Amino acid sequence: MVTAFTPVSGLNDVVLEVKVQIAYLPFPGKVLVTFGGVEVSSAVHPSSNKKASLVIFNTRAGLLGTIPVVIQPKKCLDPCVDQVQFAFESLDATVPELLSAPSGMALQQTNLPTITLEKLSTLYTSLNVTMVASDGTFELACTVLKVERLGDLAQLEVEKPADLVEGSLQNPQPSTLNPQPSTLNPNPYTANPKSQTPNAGVYSIRIDVTDSGGLKTVSIDSFVVYNGLTPKVDSPPPPSSTLLHLSSTFLHLHRSSIDPPPPKPSTLNPKP
Repeated sequence: MVTAFTPVSGLNDVVLEVKVQIAYLPFPGKVLVTFGGVEVSSAVHPSSNKKASLVIFNTRAGLLGTIPVVIQPKKCLDPCVDQVQFAFESLDATVPELLSAPSGMALQQTNLPTITLEKLSTLYTSLNVTMVASDGTFELACTVLKVERLGDLAQLEVEKPADLVEGSLQNPQPSTLNPQPSTLNPNPYTANPKSQTPNAGVYSIRIDVTDSGGLKTVSIDSFVVYNGLTPKVDSPPPPSSTLLHLSSTFLHLHRSSIDPPPPKPSTLNPKP
């Protein structure tokens, strides 16, 4: 039984070393490892024993997707009852990668923050950017204004979707005449987003690139669109103070701490 292996995935343009922990693999002895149906180089680590074996093997470059891996004692005849298997994810090395993905923007901005990609093909046939609401309600097409190359990097200048406008999804204020929530909409502060146009909220940005290798997708998750005109609540100012000078000594006193003078005795009924 395979108890652990690392790494669980890797880019398909290089050969990777994978380490596999296996419980109760027949020991001692050599092993046979197939990666995608083809035998690859492998070894059993000297720290292995009858209870736990550490098998090390190399992947093959050029494969893509979920690759089956089978490990069995080399002397075991097919079908081998002692074999174990698992899946390794071989990732497309030509898919563009994000560099310092932006986290959000103000609703009032015209363009999205600059999106920087590595490994963007110079021969792509289409490049589309889409903003998708976190609840799946809206899917908004953006306009790619410019792609600027900086060595191996590509910077995308993207215009905000025309439908992403200010003020259309503001939470309605409850009526002062009837403060009780409606039975149709029990929370008077909550709008129904499915009946409104898109506005501030959480989105994902999907970047679809098509080149000779087909469609490749890169995503920016949890991209926050916020209202940049929302006033900030400032903390109250500190209490005012008075500076007194007495005999060349400074005393710093709060006004609130100065007691009023005691009342003068009444002159209507003086004591004898």
